[in-house]
Amino acid sequence: VLDEAERLSTSMPDSSYYLLGQIKKKYILKDNDLARWCLIAANTNDMLDKPMPPASELNRTYQWCKKHSGKDGKAWAGLFLGRAFMEEKKYDLAMKVFIESLDKAEKDGAYNEAGYICSYMGDFYEHTEQRKEEIRIRNKATRYFKKAGNKKSYALSLRDAARPWIQLDSLMNAYRLLKEADRLITAEKDTIGIASVASRFGDYYSKIGNADSAKYYYYRAIRLD
Repeated sequence: VLDEAERLSTSMPDSSYYLLGQIKKKYILKDNDLARWCLIAANTNDMLDKPMPPASELNRTYQWCKKHSGKDGKAWAGLFLGRAFMEEKKYDLAMKVFIESLDKAEKDGAYNEAGYICSYMGDFYEHTEQRKEEIRIRNKATRYFKKAGNKKSYALSLRDAARPWIQLDSLMNAYRLLKEADRLITAEKDTIGIASVASRFGDYYSKIGNADSAKYYYYRAIRLD
């Protein structure tokens, strides 16, 4: 079942999700099998915009991966566990895991994974309105995605980095970041990404009181996505 679920996880995530759900008694699985189930499930759920697996199961996965997985497996397990803690509103535990996983990813040179960890840490700082910390961690995300050569995520991290500047009324910084994000995501021909940048431009123009431009970008986002 795990072999088939893994095979289908990228091309047919709905089918992978169904197969994984057939394994009911996960508590009797050996640690390596549970870790495999959790990593496939977390990745599949992410694509389907569903919640992470329970933090209790992902914690077993994280502990196993720290001992037995390569740098990518460790980083993804930490990222997914941190997200599960966030969903369960266990914010202190989430940040503890994020910080530990980020430190390890940085040392291992797992830059793509480090970028994603920084992005989710940025979401936490956005939620708690810690603007300076959000700026700091989102800037790290952009650097790591650029190092990893992940052009799409780099563009979207610039979009995210613009948000706290908009909130702080530092509008020139926000505009510069959004223009670069728009240029890069347009080059990638990612329609949903282009729409998300357009929506952020709508936020920018709304903030400066330019209603016509705000409407233009919000409607553009709606048309694209």
